[in-house]
Amino acid sequence: MHRVDTMKIKRFWMLVIVLSVGVLSETDQGCLEQERVALLQLKSFFNSPFFLRDWVGSDCCQWGGVTCSNTSRRLIQLYLDNTRQLQGHGYLNASLFLPFKELKSLSLVGNGIAGFVHTRGALKKLEILDLTDNQLNDSILPWLSELSSLKSLDLTGNGFTGSNHRDELSRLRKLRSLDLSWNSIERFQGKNVKNLEELDLSGNHLQNSSFAFISGLSNLKSLTIQHNNMQGSIDIKELNKLAKLEEMDLSYNPIKSLGSIYGTY
Repeated sequence: MHRVDTMKIKRFWMLVIVLSVGVLSETDQGCLEQERVALLQLKSFFNSPFFLRDWVGSDCCQWGGVTCSNTSRRLIQLYLDNTRQLQGHGYLNASLFLPFKELKSLSLVGNGIAGFVHTRGALKKLEILDLTDNQLNDSILPWLSELSSLKSLDLTGNGFTGSNHRDELSRLRKLRSLDLSWNSIERFQGKNVKNLEELDLSGNHLQNSSFAFISGLSNLKSLTIQHNNMQGSIDIKELNKLAKLEEMDLSYNPIKSLGSIYGTY
């Protein structure tokens, strides 16, 4: 009986070892080849000689700015801020992102991107996109509206005016955070992004008459409108419709008073 028990114990530990080796081999197998090739193709656009120098070898999950899933080894996050040597406007081929089927977060800050070409089908599962400090304008809004999984979109420091394609963002039903600060926006249609919880419109050209846009943002919790052209007496009665609003910043506007249905403050 003792010998039988001993044999069972040995078999048990042999099975544990085999399973452990299998798990280790799965997590140590490197990234997918098609994603590694796609990253190298992107490198020709993000061409700064000071960055991405570690993009060598077979395991792209170990490369700077790249984060992979521990289980599937697919890319889930790509950070390429300030990695392009600026030489005039740059138009990025969005089809290069097609192999990244599980990409959730993409940051392309400060790369002089003026637009995207061949956009169809790319980045369908993307949830976080940061395009701060590029050279983008309203013309890319139709493409952005196709990124139906987006929850956070940062377009700070570009050339958006809000005069065209005002309905495009309404297709982003999962969008919760939108940063359009430091653009050239004169009007904003709040009803088009009514599921937003955070909105930053600082550093634009909003005026008193523009304030009515907030009426459609019933889920808004945070609103920032610093450094605009709102002045004199501002009628903020629309705020009464924002039951979930927790904070609002109107600083650096020449406002003298805030009027509402309850009086003037």
